[in-house]
Amino acid sequence: MASVRTPDPHPDTRLVLIAMMVAASLTGCAQGALPGVATYDPSGSGGDAAQLKGMVRDDGDCLSIESPDIEPPANIATPVFPRSRVDRDGGVFVFDGARYGTGDTIELGGGEVPGDADVVRDADIPAGCEPPYFIVNQD
Repeated sequence: MASVRTPDPHPDTRLVLIAMMVAASLTGCAQGALPGVATYDPSGSGGDAAQLKGMVRDDGDCLSIESPDIEPPANIATPVFPRSRVDRDGGVFVFDGARYGTGDTIELGGGEVPGDADVVRDADIPAGCEPPYFIVNQD
């Protein structure tokens, strides 16, 4: 017995749903959080003049910097990067085109802010990241 296929009475509905799902996933990629990296969308220009030099710690949950410049006991800060300056490439952290892994030395310009600062409240901070936060300059 041959089966008879009836035409879909709403073929355009299916196409619209597919287009909406694709658009939503692309928007999420363009503006979404970078896994394990705290980021923000800069506004204005410039930034603070402080320097943070230390060792990258990238455990997958939160990229952080270990430095003697950070107050004890942990000597660790969570850098919050301008979204446009960072990426992940095969699990490796990329900042301004340079690749960094755990144990690498990095030097950042910016400034430390309290956890309740506007830039922190508006940033994408992964759940595993904790203060203090170091806001990396946007330029």
